Amino acid sequence: MDQLLTVLVVGLLLGGIYGLISIGLNLIFGVIRIVNFAQGELVMLGMYGTYFVYNGIGLDPYLAIFIVAPALFVIGIAIQRFVMQPLQTEPMMQIFASFGLLILFQNIVLAGTRGEALSVRTSYSGTVLEAGDIKIGLSRLLVFVAASLITVFMGIYLKRTMVGKSIRAVIQDRQSARLMGINVERTYIVTFGVGAALAGLAGAMLAPIYTLTPSI
Repeated sequence: MDQLLTVLVVGLLLGGIYGLISIGLNLIFGVIRIVNFAQGELVMLGMYGTYFVYNGIGLDPYLAIFIVAPALFVIGIAIQRFVMQPLQTEPMMQIFASFGLLILFQNIVLAGTRGEALSVRTSYSGTVLEAGDIKIGLSRLLVFVAASLITVFMGIYLKRTMVGKSIRAVIQDRQSARLMGINVERTYIVTFGVGAALAGLAGAMLAPIYTLTPSI
């Protein structure tokens, strides 16, 4: 029974990691209707950004979110505005473009770090919480909590704010949304920016857990 509980807990925590990564990906796919193959690389950029913030100015990885997430938001806006938007009428070309960005980001980081494996080690990186015979890594538990809170926050954001309502309207019917006065192109840009910011947030949360490589 203890082994079963341990497997269930580990599975939930692993699901929290995947969930945190997928929130931004799902948002972009739901609105813009493209599979962003570069989403994983945006997470990777968030992880490296956290590493450099942590080692450069000594800011805690979880506080680095407030620098990394806005930076990824700007990158996401630039990607949508200058890469995806010109290809808006060519969905397949958008997919190819996102795959090209995947390769580009990987190689930029590879050139900058020469492929050296890096890690973010804090005083609590190896902290393990024990509940009976079940051991839970503190960093993984924090990721699970963050994924749950972000999911709740995104639900409220999409239902209660004007931007969120615009996003939902575009998801349901972009042509009708356009006729109702919603700027669909701007909604796309904001959505991609938010999706990228969520990837940066995920990267910051995952940086203390995994060793950083360009292909992570």
